[in-house]
Amino acid sequence: MSLFTLFYNQTDRIIIFLTASFIVIIIGIRDDLIELSAVYKLGLQIIAVSVVLFGGDMYERSFYGILGIYMIPDDLAYPFTFFIGLFMINSYNLCDGIDGLAALMGIIIFSSYG
Repeated sequence: MSLFTLFYNQTDRIIIFLTASFIVIIIGIRDDLIELSAVYKLGLQIIAVSVVLFGGDMYERSFYGILGIYMIPDDLAYPFTFFIGLFMINSYNLCDGIDGLAALMGIIIFSSYG
């Protein structure tokens, strides 16, 4: 199951995903008010990704034929999803340092999903 294909009847997974999102939002707000160390932010990001990965058993193992890879084993799917989750959080946070770029990027992404 993909992280982005949650159906409305899967309320337990939606609650877990919203909990992890809330952790990331709190990190961002707290970092804006009080400068947090990188290790502290990374630790909380690891907790947020772990909540999604292990709490909701949401991991990506299908590549849908990209680079000729269709399925990866579960032993590789967990670390891969963990790395991609941390990568996405930090890449979006990197864009947040440039004023207005992260907001515009978020608006474009969520409007295209909508």
